Amino acid sequence: MAKLLSEREKKLQRLLIPVNMIVCILCIVAMLSLFFMPIFKLDAGKVLRDKGVMEFTDEKIDALLEEQLKDQEQKVDFSPVVARMVKNVLGGAEGEISVSAFASFKVLIGSGNKAEMVMDDLFFGDDALVTRLINSIVDNVVNLFETDEGKRVIEDAAVLAFANALYKDMDTDGSQSEKFTDEKVQGLTEIIRGLSDVTDGNVGEVANRFVDEVAVILGDDVPISQDNRQAIVDEIQDIYDTTVENLKDGETVSVESILCVAVSDKMDLSKLNLEDLIGNIFGGENSEEQGSVNASAVVGETGGEEEGIPDEGNGENGDGTPDGGETPPEAQGNKIVTNYNDLLAELGFGEEEKEDLKGKLKTALSDEVSKYVTENGVDEYMGYYGYICLGMLAFIAPWFILFLFSFFHMFAKNKRFTMWYVKLICWIPAVIWLALTLFPVIAPKVGVLNDFWNGENGRIIQGVFNGAGTFTWISGLCYVLLWLVSIFWAFPIKHKIRKERKQPEVRDATDDDFEDF
Repeated sequence: MAKLLSEREKKLQRLLIPVNMIVCILCIVAMLSLFFMPIFKLDAGKVLRDKGVMEFTDEKIDALLEEQLKDQEQKVDFSPVVARMVKNVLGGAEGEISVSAFASFKVLIGSGNKAEMVMDDLFFGDDALVTRLINSIVDNVVNLFETDEGKRVIEDAAVLAFANALYKDMDTDGSQSEKFTDEKVQGLTEIIRGLSDVTDGNVGEVANRFVDEVAVILGDDVPISQDNRQAIVDEIQDIYDTTVENLKDGETVSVESILCVAVSDKMDLSKLNLEDLIGNIFGGENSEEQGSVNASAVVGETGGEEEGIPDEGNGENGDGTPDGGETPPEAQGNKIVTNYNDLLAELGFGEEEKEDLKGKLKTALSDEVSKYVTENGVDEYMGYYGYICLGMLAFIAPWFILFLFSFFHMFAKNKRFTMWYVKLICWIPAVIWLALTLFPVIAPKVGVLNDFWNGENGRIIQGVFNGAGTFTWISGLCYVLLWLVSIFWAFPIKHKIRKERKQPEVRDATDDDFEDF
């Protein structure tokens, strides 16, 4: 028998229309977020910028530089300048691994080798991890000196290298570096800029002012000896003279020219190839075998013959000296450069090699990823990647059903509907967000987890969690709002409708008319 609604119940039923509309919106947002947004995302750039990972990177760069420069004796150690360049480049790296139901669906319905499709989607595609990571790294190197901030970072590192040389032979506890704050180092850099105003070729006044300022920073507990003072003054004078001798037309003495001359004159840049350093950091000890090459190999493969690079198959001796000829000027010493563009070129990152380097670094990193996947048997399970979509449908489907109920009941006489099935299971995806959020808090407090969190690779693990994220919190938020709407809005109206239906003048209704929320 059809139920006749009282005027009061009709009004109460109309009050449910806004409720139904809000439930529809919540359902749409939850469904779209669960299907298109990443279930799990790992931001490699954020991982690399993590404090612990940066410390790990510092140690690895220092070890690589020490190995490559072990045969060189330097009065001033400029390797921190190169280390700072690498860290600055890695700090701007971009790239992420993103897993979503939509990406899984494309693999599921796609034809071809599933493992290759997964690898392409996660790592090697145009917008995937390896491609974006390498592109951003190479672009960051080439554009390193395009901004004033980038220049300042490297210039301050060079000036700090001069300062460190003043007390490196002293018996200190190594804590002196803490005294050189960014502000104080920038003040030292401004003193060095005064070399551009020298007119008589004598830099003694500027150099001594630099040493005096370093002495103030170090304090009385680390006195600078006269020998160390004179050594640094002589070193700055030598670099200044060499800079003046090698300036090109239109160039003047500046921090840029002094830095470039200091690094290129005092160090063999071929041993500080940034590609090798970056390749080793990402690819491990075997990265050179996997595709990372040095500057001379880049030149060889691009068809050019760089000065100072020996070619044993072209009538030259193994030391780079032509048969029966004189030693070329470049072979007598390091090639001196006076500007940042030439410095990058000597380090193997010239503009012309840019695209070639991207290919080589991508090959190196791709080989490492492929090697890891194969050796650990991960490739055997990649075919299951497509089933992620099916798993997420178990949570998308209840939201879809609720959407249909709430939408069509807006136009029905009885505007109520059930939603228990959403409340029962649709909280589960948000557990991923809870796990990523709470694990860093809980892990240090639980014995077994603490060993994992602070173990041998603890800094890397903590960095990975710092860069990990998920968008399942969106559906979780929709789930919470659904409960709030149900408890504080829909239920009071439903209760009034039930009370109204108990009035004598309202005839009995069928069971379907009393479906609960």
